[in-house]
Amino acid sequence: MAGTIFDRTRTPLTVWFSACWHFASGKDGISALSLKRTLEIGSYQTAWAMLHRLRSVLVLLSLLAAAAVSLLPAWTRWPLRLPLLPVSERLAVRPAGSAVTGLIRWALTPVA
Repeated sequence: MAGTIFDRTRTPLTVWFSACWHFASGKDGISALSLKRTLEIGSYQTAWAMLHRLRSVLVLLSLLAAAAVSLLPAWTRWPLRLPLLPVSERLAVRPAGSAVTGLIRWALTPVA
């Protein structure tokens, strides 16, 4: 599965999906050691690498969500009670949001 977090790993997908479930269902998160013990993974390094990849995806998704919120006009944020990002974050997130919306427009443009 090229281009995903499962790319270039020897861990079976069933173990990955179980790790995703444990990662998402834990109230306070999960440590690599407890994931290793729960899923009976061979090494701590494998469990740590899996959690590292899952957490990196969450960071990307939170940046994407912040970019999407920053692109909304103020009058649409107020009824939804969405926060207004501080100026320093807006300067960093706004170009990312514009790039994302540009890519979405490009992907939805029909090929002539």
